[in-house]
Amino acid sequence: MKKFTLTLATLLMMAVTFPVTVFSQCGGELFNACHAKIDSENLVRSYPVQFPQRQNGQTLPVVKHNMMLQSGNTYRIYTCSAEEYPGKVIASLHHADKLIGSTYVIDKNKHLPYIEFECKATGVYNLTLYFENGEKGCAIGILAAKKQEQKHLTLVNTEE
Repeated sequence: MKKFTLTLATLLMMAVTFPVTVFSQCGGELFNACHAKIDSENLVRSYPVQFPQRQNGQTLPVVKHNMMLQSGNTYRIYTCSAEEYPGKVIASLHHADKLIGSTYVIDKNKHLPYIEFECKATGVYNLTLYFENGEKGCAIGILAAKKQEQKHLTLVNTEE
């Protein structure tokens, strides 16, 4: 009985703490379409997100992901929104509470297809995904790492 009570209490606490529904998959077609945008990068991870329409008085539904990024690498975060939903996804990247980049330019009211970021410090970075104006939406964010150039060594025979 104690185990059941503890499990029930944990589930209730999660329901109160995370009142917004986040689904683990938005659909394979959306993933494939977004994955096709990756040119010469390596897929690191995908982050699907789906939120219902925000109701009046509710806070903006947001999902945050922690990512360990390594210095010396260049990363791109692609975003793709499902066309059958009104919401357009916005991704923002933070490190140590500082905004590194966003897929939305507020001054120009423009959505960008990706954030490109050259990592200068290894550490935990935060990716935030949400839908513009709290619209209902289904989307995916994809973290990709640019391929490093291979340095070729020329071997010289020093023996004569």
